[in-house]
Amino acid sequence: MPAGADLRGVSLGPADRLAFLSECGQGPFLAGLPGQYAETSNGIDFLFQDAKGNRHLFASFPGIYTMCWCRPHGKANCEAASDFQVLVGLVRLTGPLLGQAFQCFFSINCTVSELQGSGLAVGDQLLPMQECGTSSLSATFPSAQPFYAFHEQGADGEDRITFNLGLLPLQGASPETVQLCWCPSSAKCQMSEYRAAAVHLQISCPPGTYELVARSRTCQACPPGSYCPGGPDGRLEHCPHGSTSPVESTSKQDCSCRRGFGWDSQLEVCLPCPAGSFKQLVGNQHCDAQCPQDTTSSAGAIGELQCFCASGKADTDPSPAFSCTDLTASLVEMPRPAEAAIFSFTGNIHVEPGRLPELQPLLEEYVESETGRASLSVVATSVDVSYTLSSYEEEAVREAHAKFLADPFEAWAIKLPGELARITANSAAITSESISCPETWNFPPGPIRSLADCRCSYGLEPSADLCRRCPLGTYKGMVGASSCTSCPEAGGGLNLVRTTLREGAVSAGECVCPAGYMSPDSTNSDCQPCEQGFFCFGGRQEPCPPLTITRAQAASSVTDCICEQGYFASVSGVCEPCAPGRFKPEAGNAESDCQTCAAGTWSNTSGATSHTACIHCIPGSTTKNDTATEEDLCIRPLPGQMLRCTAGRTCEVRIAGHQLHDGHRMALTSSSGCSSANQPVPNVANEGVSQPASDQGQRYAWQGDTNAMDFAPPGGHYSLCWCADLPGLSCTSLESFQIEAGRLQVVGPFVNHSFTCVRGQDCTGLPLQGVGFLTGQVSLRTACGKSGSLLSLSPANGNATGIVEQDASSVAFVLSFGVSDAFRDHGLTLDASNDGYRLCWCARDRPGDRPERSCAFDDFAVDAGRLRVEGPRTNQEVSCSVGQPCAPNGLESVGAVAGDRLMVLAACGTGSAMPGFPGGGIAEYGADGFRFLGSSEVLQSSAGIFRLCFCRPLSTSCDKPADFKAAVGFMTARGPFEQTARCTVGSSCIIELSGMGLAENDSLVVASSKCSESIQFGDLQNLTLLRQPMRIYLDNATLQCTLGEILWEAPPGVYQLCWCSQNSGCGLASFRAAAGHLQVTCPQGFYSPSSRCRACGRGFFCPGGTTARFPCMGGGTTLGVNAVASTDCLCDRGYFEELGTCKLCPRGTYKSTAGSSECARCPSNFTTFKPGAVSNSSCIEESSSSKDVQSNTSEVPAIVFNLSLSLAEGDADEAGSEFSETVRKQLRAALLSSILASVRLDASVVELNFANFTNASFLGRRLAQSLMAAVTMRYPTTEAAEGLQSELDWNALRDELGLALQQDENLKGFEVNAISAAELSSVYVVCPANAAKPPGVTLMRPEDCACNPGFGYDEGACRACALGEYKSALSNERCEKCPEWTSTQKTGATEQEECKCEAGRYRKDQCAHCPKGSYCPGSGEKVPCPFNSTTESGGSSSSADCKCLPGHQPSEPSDSPPCEPCQPGRYKRSVSNEKCFETCPSNANSPPASTEPGNCSCNEDHYAQLNDEDELDRCAPCTFNGLRCSGGFLQNGSHAQPEAKVGWYKTGKTLAVQCLVRDAAGASVCQGENRCAEGSTGWLCGECPAQWGRRGHLEFCRQCPDSSSAWLATSILLDLGRITSLNFIMAVLSAQGAAKQMKLHTTILRIFQRWKDACSVLLSCDYVKGAESKVESWRSR
Repeated sequence: MPAGADLRGVSLGPADRLAFLSECGQGPFLAGLPGQYAETSNGIDFLFQDAKGNRHLFASFPGIYTMCWCRPHGKANCEAASDFQVLVGLVRLTGPLLGQAFQCFFSINCTVSELQGSGLAVGDQLLPMQECGTSSLSATFPSAQPFYAFHEQGADGEDRITFNLGLLPLQGASPETVQLCWCPSSAKCQMSEYRAAAVHLQISCPPGTYELVARSRTCQACPPGSYCPGGPDGRLEHCPHGSTSPVESTSKQDCSCRRGFGWDSQLEVCLPCPAGSFKQLVGNQHCDAQCPQDTTSSAGAIGELQCFCASGKADTDPSPAFSCTDLTASLVEMPRPAEAAIFSFTGNIHVEPGRLPELQPLLEEYVESETGRASLSVVATSVDVSYTLSSYEEEAVREAHAKFLADPFEAWAIKLPGELARITANSAAITSESISCPETWNFPPGPIRSLADCRCSYGLEPSADLCRRCPLGTYKGMVGASSCTSCPEAGGGLNLVRTTLREGAVSAGECVCPAGYMSPDSTNSDCQPCEQGFFCFGGRQEPCPPLTITRAQAASSVTDCICEQGYFASVSGVCEPCAPGRFKPEAGNAESDCQTCAAGTWSNTSGATSHTACIHCIPGSTTKNDTATEEDLCIRPLPGQMLRCTAGRTCEVRIAGHQLHDGHRMALTSSSGCSSANQPVPNVANEGVSQPASDQGQRYAWQGDTNAMDFAPPGGHYSLCWCADLPGLSCTSLESFQIEAGRLQVVGPFVNHSFTCVRGQDCTGLPLQGVGFLTGQVSLRTACGKSGSLLSLSPANGNATGIVEQDASSVAFVLSFGVSDAFRDHGLTLDASNDGYRLCWCARDRPGDRPERSCAFDDFAVDAGRLRVEGPRTNQEVSCSVGQPCAPNGLESVGAVAGDRLMVLAACGTGSAMPGFPGGGIAEYGADGFRFLGSSEVLQSSAGIFRLCFCRPLSTSCDKPADFKAAVGFMTARGPFEQTARCTVGSSCIIELSGMGLAENDSLVVASSKCSESIQFGDLQNLTLLRQPMRIYLDNATLQCTLGEILWEAPPGVYQLCWCSQNSGCGLASFRAAAGHLQVTCPQGFYSPSSRCRACGRGFFCPGGTTARFPCMGGGTTLGVNAVASTDCLCDRGYFEELGTCKLCPRGTYKSTAGSSECARCPSNFTTFKPGAVSNSSCIEESSSSKDVQSNTSEVPAIVFNLSLSLAEGDADEAGSEFSETVRKQLRAALLSSILASVRLDASVVELNFANFTNASFLGRRLAQSLMAAVTMRYPTTEAAEGLQSELDWNALRDELGLALQQDENLKGFEVNAISAAELSSVYVVCPANAAKPPGVTLMRPEDCACNPGFGYDEGACRACALGEYKSALSNERCEKCPEWTSTQKTGATEQEECKCEAGRYRKDQCAHCPKGSYCPGSGEKVPCPFNSTTESGGSSSSADCKCLPGHQPSEPSDSPPCEPCQPGRYKRSVSNEKCFETCPSNANSPPASTEPGNCSCNEDHYAQLNDEDELDRCAPCTFNGLRCSGGFLQNGSHAQPEAKVGWYKTGKTLAVQCLVRDAAGASVCQGENRCAEGSTGWLCGECPAQWGRRGHLEFCRQCPDSSSAWLATSILLDLGRITSLNFIMAVLSAQGAAKQMKLHTTILRIFQRWKDACSVLLSCDYVKGAESKVESWRSR
């Protein structure tokens, strides 16, 4: 609208100007106005216009702006926004924001709600146009009627402005984008005046439909197998491969895996079911169903009917169950053809039949959705082309059926070339049926789509159009169109062909070899002649009878079979075997051919065929007779017998054998077997030969006298070799024992053990190896048996006896001579022996015996090896002097090895290491004997006599005293006892000495470090005037040494006293013996920061006796520089004492001097800004406002001095590239920390800056070049600064800084060379941004500043108060929150008055909750929602919260109300700004502002079809003869149904029959809606009511006269009498002509009876029921 304003004021003139700004004096100008400012010609009317004088419409953002006034004067020409400083008032620019985007869908109610703008109101208008301000109409809104805004209540109960554009009809709809042009309710706009394009409305196909581009653009229902998200794209998306969807799907989530496809959750795709599995339902399940056993399926099977027998097998069971039979069988009976279920539909394509070759490939490509799942059959007829599409999958058929619907087919056809672009098609409904192949045909394995998949069955091949049986010699083992396969050749070079035994063979297994030949296995390999011992017939090989054989191959009769080798023919003709001990080498039938075995051999085999069956007895054995029939007749022991004896005991064994007797002998040999090379076993009497056998040759014994040594072999397994000792088989030597009787296990240890134990350690865990159960005892002796002597092994084992037991694994045996514990010591006490001692073993007699009682002295006869004892000898001595090199040499050891150790202890095996001995007192054996561990061998222990103890690191590490148990000898250490002497700087010092072996004229030195070879005296020249070393003298039997007076220049600290014996030369390198320490301390009031005693300093106290000083408590100081105790500390300026602590003077007080005085109060009406004031100048008037902003700069006194630093040359070189910013920070931190500790200042008032510190410039610096650091220390007063300047010991500060650098590992290379003279100066302290100097406060640091009003203190900075906060004072406090439910319009608020009601609330008595149906933008006002809109709840803050009421949708034209009623045919149930996207069914409509589907009713010429809930399901076309459909609702609210037209009678819901009866005027008696004319009633109005009748067929009914009933009765009786008389006459005539005469009355009676029977039929007929049946048949048609 044109922009301008009427302004009232005083003396307004033509030059005055008016501007709309966000805030007066601040730009920019408001955009969208014709000009930047408005001008006036009369001082009242201000108008905006451009340079040409045109008054354009306002096109800026709506809202509330300030009206700012300006009159040109001086430099202000009113051309810039900053010139408009005078606030005139507020202007509210109303209207919507232009170009807002909304979207609506066809078939859904379209509403525009939550239209953004200002001042929108009920009655505003939106006009849908192709382009605003023009006459271009929208196709969707051809009537060009505006839509008005109305209030609509949302779900939250709040009203909102809504434009309802109504239901957008889907039928014939074409998607487009229209502009909704706005006009305010206050204006009456013409079409051309709707210029503001408030909304760009995109009208799209709704979800579940897509935009079909054919000869026109329409929205079509989404077909199955696809999904249509709707929207501007209007795209049709096909479901991913392997999936499908129902009709009108809206998203990809509606796609589910089709039958035969399973969901792969890892790949998130549908994959065909693997072979052997299937899936019957549509859904994202897995292919869990499996084909039955022995069957499989093709990939993608949808049910068990698609399973088939695996390769090489066929289903022979005609039932649904599977019976897979192997086709390799010789004969397989095949079942009848199977059935298959399919889905199909048919139709016609209207095209010339001759165009079929051109059309068919295009058509097949068009319908192909899932390759291979459907079959399309296209046939040309006489006038067009018919097609049939079928598939085993219902979804595939439905997807294809959707493509043959009229509109999709037309959209596809128009893209075809030439005349094909004009074709159309129709299709019938989808049907399902079960199909089966004709006889001799069958379905091949896999999915079946149609009868075209039928192929010739098993054993049948194609012949013309039929299937015939495979001829003889051929077969076919599959269902298919292939021919029968010929049987293979016989092979084997026979030049023959195999054949079959029947026609219609189904397997190669039915092909057999010709007669006389056979196939050697089941794989039909080459045919071969029958083998020897077989005869063949019909291709099969039959064996000869048992135990017979043929003489040659190709035998053809059983008579060719004779007894085989080893058998003869009995009298009965049966072949029997030759007896044991005989053999028959040739085939034949004579028994005499069986020969006998020779003497010395035996055979137990019946039917033997060769003399090799006669087995010789083993060497050294024989038989008593010939023709032996078993091996047991050979004289010999049984081999492999396992026997056992124990070493050291008498050995007696019993054996088993064949034909044994007394006198045999047995030899025990160490050989692996029995042969001529037998070796005797040691320690066995008679060379190991037993006594002669007794007890029938079963008992053998090795026994001499009673000495245990007669049978004491080492443990082992020995051969038992037997000798018959018969004539010819004598036992003269071990070589005669050649028959092995078995093995003898001798339980006992091996003799080759060689163990080593170490002195002082337990001798245990010795693995004893041998044979058998070795538990027992071992005695340590000089020799085993009677000749040995006893030894003493350890304190706890005086008889040197050990125990052999099994270890924890119960597999190995371990020898132990005892384990030491707290009560018994089993450490070896034997002298070391390189030859060792003999180990003698004795077995335990019984498992239950105690080992110490089982063996006598002589029983230890079995030699088990030797035990070697290693270690140093005992009772040896060494001695050393303290401070001199020491090594325990000269010790004698047995078997010493590198790593053996000695340790100096007070007692072996206990205590701790003796301090001062090299290597911790541990000496280790090496090439030079025993040497103490470590690089130094100088003895630094205290004087005394110590024990030498031995340890070898075997089971222990030999690094602690408990490991050293073996006593070796003694070690003596000579030297002084250590003591501590104390001396004070400035006093005389005398030291007294005591020790072992000290003498007069020994020497003493004082060292700054520990006593060592590197003692230097130069650094101690300031300690005393005497020269070192100093002589020790004897005074009254006391050894003393005088140091003289300790000089003031002496560095306090602890010094080392070092001693040297007069016999050691006493050079500098000889003073290694520590004689104690000398502690030099400062006197009271002094401390030592580094190298000398200095005054304690102000603020510190020094009690003396230490090098440290102690600071006074916080806020405290001292009056002098030599304070000696904490009691000398007083409270500093600005502090007062309370309960022993110093506290800041409270606000309103101050304290200007140090001491115990109280804080003085400021004058009346005066106070301080903060606590801790030190001067009355800090007192300010209480009335001074904290809002007054002071200066942000302050000048304060300061002390400035420079530090000179250097980095040693070697350290600079070593720093290299690592000398970086990190080192600079570390150096700064170390120096500042030390300075702050010395001057007791806060870190924030001290600054340290390097003047020439750079990485590049400093790396090359040396000691001669200095690094300069400038130090600035700020003080509150000049007096305080001057006091520090005069009192501070600057040399002490330099020492403190140097010490701090040396204590830092990273900075110890730096040195402090000098400190320049301190100068008194001043510096400026500047406050940070948004802060200022508080009144009466001296700025020592930026932190002393306070945040300005409107700025709060947050995280160390002054930040502007956020929205909803304010701060009115100058302080470091946080901003205060506005009162509840209020907020500020901008940040940085300084007064509470700036807090306004927040968005979502409006000013009433207080900030009230914005009610439902309105919104509160935060300006304090409540704005009602536009007409037909509301808010969902209370507390709305924007017009965007206003949403259309149910039945309404956002409006499109800008001049219409924001929400308009849903268009007819659409409805909306909820409060929202969604379009009325829910549509009535096709051919249905609803009134505007419909809110539910129940408002939908069918259009005229359509009728309602209801679902199970009696709701409208669809509107079907009313194309029935004689019926008309008015649509809409009936008076009772139900849907109108088809009714009969005039001249028709409704006989069913959708059936009507034309009435045939007409009245006298020729009009039908059926007057429509099944109403009959007067005088007609009943079905088809063809019945006459009571008192009415018709004259003839199809005559209309006339009203009967009053006597009509009597005339009717008379007529009926007369007619009945006429017919009866005639019948009697005819009956009489018939009777008279009969061959046999009867009496008349009999004949009449019979005639009457027959007439009655004939008439009875009439009584049984129900004509009414018959008529009703007829009518029902009409209805069904």
